[in-house]
Order: sequence, then C-alpha cells, then structure tokens
Amino acid sequence: MADFELNQALLQELPYRHGHRSSAHQDLPLQPTISDPALSGSENKGATLLNLPPELQAAIFSWLFRPADLARVCLVSKQLFDVVTPQLYHSLYLNVDRWSREHLESVLTRGHRGHAYIRNLDIDSVELKSERRALKVAKDALQMIPRGQLQAFRCPLETGIDNDLLILLAANQRNLSFIGLGPILPEAFYSLMECLLPWPPNISTIVIPWKLFNDEDVQFYQRLIERSHHRLKALTVRAHDFPPLRWDYSQDPPALSDVDGDTEMLACSLLHHLSYYSIYPRTLQLHDLNLQNQDLAGVTETWLMYVDFTKLQTMQIWNCDNADVLLEALEKMAQHQRLRLHGLVLSFEEAEQAPQRAQQYLAATSGLSYLNLCYVPTFSANQSFSVRSIAPHASTIRDLFIGIGSNITRNTPLSLPRLSDIEWLASNCTKLRQLAIPLPPLNTDDALAGRWGEYEEILALLATLPHLKVFRILTWPYIAGRPLPPRDNCGAQDAFKVRYLHELRIIASSIARLFTRLRGDHGRRLSVITFGHAEYPHYIYHGNGERIQSFGTPLTFKITRVMSEFGFRTKVRQIPADQMEYEEPIAYVVDEDTDQGLSLEAYSWGSRPSESP
Repeated sequence: MADFELNQALLQELPYRHGHRSSAHQDLPLQPTISDPALSGSENKGATLLNLPPELQAAIFSWLFRPADLARVCLVSKQLFDVVTPQLYHSLYLNVDRWSREHLESVLTRGHRGHAYIRNLDIDSVELKSERRALKVAKDALQMIPRGQLQAFRCPLETGIDNDLLILLAANQRNLSFIGLGPILPEAFYSLMECLLPWPPNISTIVIPWKLFNDEDVQFYQRLIERSHHRLKALTVRAHDFPPLRWDYSQDPPALSDVDGDTEMLACSLLHHLSYYSIYPRTLQLHDLNLQNQDLAGVTETWLMYVDFTKLQTMQIWNCDNADVLLEALEKMAQHQRLRLHGLVLSFEEAEQAPQRAQQYLAATSGLSYLNLCYVPTFSANQSFSVRSIAPHASTIRDLFIGIGSNITRNTPLSLPRLSDIEWLASNCTKLRQLAIPLPPLNTDDALAGRWGEYEEILALLATLPHLKVFRILTWPYIAGRPLPPRDNCGAQDAFKVRYLHELRIIASSIARLFTRLRGDHGRRLSVITFGHAEYPHYIYHGNGERIQSFGTPLTFKITRVMSEFGFRTKVRQIPADQMEYEEPIAYVVDEDTDQGLSLEAYSWGSRPSESP
C-alpha cells in the first residue's frame, strides 16, 4: 500500500489542467476507456506508458484527461491503476495474465475507500493457457466485491466453469442483470441452472445462441424463462451462430478461414415455449444464410412462424445473400402498417451481390430508424450503391452507419461521395442524430492542392442537419495507393507517421472550425474514428506473413494530443487483432456498443451533452 499512498500524494499535487478533481464528480456518465495493448497478448515491442516512472505516467494522464473523465476505468495494466484516482469504478476490466490476488485486493480496497462501486466486472482471458488463471481471478474478484453490488459479470471461458464460481455468482445475484460466460460447454449450462434457479433471477436480457443446442439446453432456457418472464425486457435469438473462425495469415491480406463449420439447429420448441408467455424476440440476428441448403431454409421458415413481428424491433442480416425467405418476411411486414421494423443491419460477403441485395431489403421495409450498411459499398470507387436507396426511410431514419463494403485490402481505392448524394441526404434525412460515413484519406499532396475544399463542401452540407449529435468519419490512412512502410525502414515509418498526423490535424482543425461557424452549438458531440493503428489485421502483414509492429501506443497518444489541440476531448480504445475472433473491425466499429479498432470519441468544445446519443 506504500506505493499507492505515494501515488495518491503525487496525484494530489499535480496541477490538473482543467482545475477539477474527481471527488467533485460522483454522478457522471460513463467516460473514457483506455487499454494497454502491450499487456494484452500482442507482440508490440514499442515504448508504452509502462516504460515511464509512475509520477510521469500520472502527469501524462492528468494532461490528457480530467480526473472526472476516468469515472469508467478499463485498464489492462496494473501499473496504470496506481496513477488513476479510483473514485468511481463503473466498470472494471481485468486482463488476467498479469494480475495477482494481492493487487486485485488493493484495487478493490481502494475503490471501497473512495466509495467506488464496481457494477460491471469483465474478466478477459486472451489466450487459452490463461483459462485456469481467469477462473481463479474471477472467483477472487467475486469474493471481494460486496454482495449486491455487481450488476453485470462476464468471464468468457471456453474450458468450462466450476461450481464454486457458480455459487459465488448466485450469492451476488441480487442486482445481477447480465451474465456472460462465453461459448461454454453444455455441462456448464446445467450447473448454472442448478445454481441460479433456486433464487429468483433478476435477468432482464437473454441471448439465446443457436450453437450447442439439444433438448437439455432447451429445457434449461425454458426453466430460466419461466422464472424471469415477468421482468424480461429484451430477448435476442441468434438464428445461426458464428462458427469458430481464425485468421489465415498465409494470405495477403489475411483471410478468415472456417475451421469448424458444424453447427446445430435451434429447436423450434423453445420459441414455441416462449409464445406461451407472450415472449417474442426484439432482436433477431440472422447469420450466414447464403448457403444453398434447403434444410436450413426450411428451419428458418418454420421458426419465423414464432416471431411476432409486432414485437420485433431490430433485425440483423449478416451474409444472407440468398435468403429469399427473409425478403418474403420483410415484404409481409411492409404490407401491415402496424408491423414496423425499427432497425436493420445489412452485411454481405459477396461484394458483387451486396448493392442489389441491399436495395431489395430496403425496398421491402419502410420507416426504419436505425440502418447499418457496414458492408455495403456505398461510397466505393465504383459507386455501385446509391445512398438514395434509403428513400423509403428518409423521413424516419435517426441513426445511419455507412461502411465501404467488404474485401478491403491495402490498396483498395476510396473516392469522395458524390456531392449530389450528400445534398440529398442533408435535405431528406433531417432527423439524423448519428451519422457515420467513409471518407478517403487525404494524401498530403492532395491536401496542399486544395482537395480539402471538396471535404469542406461535404461537411458544410452535413452540418446543416439540425439534430445531428454524433458524426463519424471512417478513414483509412494506409490505403488509396499509399504503401505501408517496410518494417526495417525506421525513417519511412517516421515520415509516414508525420504525414498521417499532419493530415489528421487538417481534418480536426477544419471540422472544429466549420462546425463551430455553421452551428454555433458547443454542446454537440462529434466523433472521429480512424483506422490508423498497427493492430488492424489487414494492414500489418506482409505477403510472407511477417507481422509488422510499427505503430502502437505512442502514435495513439500523439493522435489524442492532436485532437485535443482543437478542443476535442478524446476517448481511446484499443483492441488487439488477436482478440478479434471472427469478424473484421469495420463491422463493429460502426456499432455503438463495441470497442473494436482505434476510436477517438471527440467531445466538442464545452459542456458534455445532457443526453447520450
């Protein structure tokens, strides 16, 4: 504890840039999330904050963030905990590889002293060899956290869990509303059932996977639902769960390979059982229904009978290129005014079919408020999909996320959106609150030649949207004909970083200036998201499979500093590539509830918005 007391004393003496201390901010919303890739299983050998003395680490954090901004702490490094004021731990993320019970106890004790309450506990095991250690840390943490305090618990263990952990969960379940145990074995489900069902669970959200289902699994969910149906607020059914996928590094860019395509079908009796309690899915996730498989289509059509489309709010359609039965279901919904889908996520594996399929799905629905076109090449070089295809939803759309399509490689060209499309978007989609669009990277020569003028025209149109609160630019600094520097060429790497930061400075300053001039609203929340990080798999491998580790935490904090120069308050998230199990980051980064890739969440010039978008 001596080190802790010393660090606390240092923190008290630091001249905080904003003149606030976290003790004065007890009820702030969730705030920045920071993680250290150097301790999360990556091979990054570059300098990190851990190379610095604790007092210097504290100074850096006090310069980058107000203490109040650290209300939501998500740090992998135990050293960094020693320089952060733990007044209010809304969320605690533990990477178990480097944790000891003693340090865990000191962190929890510090939080208790500062009247902090750990409401969400997420224990991550990066490598399979850490499963046993993760189980031990999970049990230690559950024993130390005061009972009734925990609201959400996640510990993804593939090798199963033991009864001791389940008993501890049951003892802490008074306010527990979420339990996530990962793709565990069926035996663990039965153990969980025996531990939880004697107590009335307070589960408000149930996610039913398709995988590993048999009659006993169905009985487990039936019993769980019988106990919790009166308080059930959300139900998600995954019609076809992801098979285990792994990166194939022998290809350039690396490809996803299916190492185990066997999946079991969901028993329709479960959905039928749910209907007895008038429980129907609010979110429906449909994955990989692009196979010419009549049995699969038949099962899908059968269980769709048990979906009450009056209750359905969001449908996620992933890689369902040939699922005509879904189109028929959507068309039936469109025929009845009282059946309205609120959200739609479209993702297509076959880039050639994506535009046509997207247009079909959009034409079969109307009145969407949330639309995610993460893999539809709306603004790609061939301009194959027009943003005007969302016309049936223009008057109702509030959240729009547009990606650049699949099959993205290092040299995939991006072009600026057509100005006429942006004009149409700004004129017709006037209820937009969140917007994410891809913009090509600015090569230095282009910027100096005045290409920024085209960007400004686009941004000026979007700035006229009266309700826009979140604006995201998706940009790739490594593509559009810009080769990645060789690993052994330090000079080229440094020049690349300088050029990229220069372009980012142009973008940040121009957005700040333009939106301030056009809107004069200092409470708006703006976001700038950029894939400029070494951990993004597509851009860190040479053709021979050699891994490149040239851009790491130092670049991340340089970007943060550039953004802060123009009044942006930033939130940095980093998820290493080896933690991405089966999808590309773009599919996640455009979603609000995910932490993939490098995200710079910029809060513009002044007070934080009262309502989180």
